[in-house]
Amino acid sequence: MRPPSPVPGPSSVFESSPAVLNSELYFLRKELDELKAKKKLGEKQIFSFDMICHSDEKVSQYTGLPSKHHFNILLQLILKYKIKYYAEWNVERISPEDQLLCTLVKLRLNLPLFVLSGMFGVVDSTISNIFLTYLSVIHKLLFKGMLKEIPCRELNRAAAPACFATFPNTRIVLDCTEIEVAIPSNLRTQREVYSSYKHRHTFKVLIGISTNAVITYVSDLYPGSTSDKVITKECGVLSHMTAGDLILCDKGFLISDLCAPLGVNVNIPPFLTNPQFTKNEVLATKQIARARIHVERAIGRLKNFRILDFIAPNFREHATKIVQVCACLVNLQYTLLKDNETFMSEV
Repeated sequence: MRPPSPVPGPSSVFESSPAVLNSELYFLRKELDELKAKKKLGEKQIFSFDMICHSDEKVSQYTGLPSKHHFNILLQLILKYKIKYYAEWNVERISPEDQLLCTLVKLRLNLPLFVLSGMFGVVDSTISNIFLTYLSVIHKLLFKGMLKEIPCRELNRAAAPACFATFPNTRIVLDCTEIEVAIPSNLRTQREVYSSYKHRHTFKVLIGISTNAVITYVSDLYPGSTSDKVITKECGVLSHMTAGDLILCDKGFLISDLCAPLGVNVNIPPFLTNPQFTKNEVLATKQIARARIHVERAIGRLKNFRILDFIAPNFREHATKIVQVCACLVNLQYTLLKDNETFMSEV
């Protein structure tokens, strides 16, 4: 908390600019909020990482990370950076360990700010400051630091399970998912984010995974009315592709015309053009479905972060960062592929 400022004398008040006075007033109000919180809560923090670290199951339930070990690795990465707080005032009453815990609990369980403030013994504004600060730090470390490039098809082939044997040149498996968002006040924006598929207002994001079900691409968020093709064209994922790569995706991705000039192939389930599918079409549909199931499972894990159930108005401008951080946390979980799945040794 910012140390109390000395009370200015009459002359210094009139000599200060309005901006300086407003700044002083802002910090004094912050100090007052903290003092009120101390009085109300008796300076007692009733929840901490020490209370759950003995159980990996509890760590997973509260944070989405599989173990204490994973939590501590992430914490050590964060501690290497000098943290600049979102609200431009430092939080000192809570340890960095518990500030990380607070952030992960918000992402995983989406508890209201007032509940988190009671758990950690601070006011709502402090919880918001912690969350937005650590969200940005994790985003910089895990998303910008580790998801810059999409692994080449040779690496994908080396890690591919048996269901990709028919698709040895797979570079990425794509799918879109939608996230409900608070209705915008602007009428034009309302129309743009309304999803005729979900029948509600949503943001839409493109997710890409490698053959071993690791999330390797997460686009920015787009209005829910945006088509899969437009998102694929505009988000930049195709700029990572090279000639000979194969993209697996669903029927909604009519992107062959975008990929053909790049020498990139697209494989989607066949459309029904006759009264029924031929034997070969049925086989192709099953083969693609077996390979694509992993992207659906990855998105399922992503949606386990309850903050993605509904993006509240106060977090709308941070929604892209929230989704991308949650995707990175999914990658820190144990593998989606079963230990007994047969991997391709040769193609």
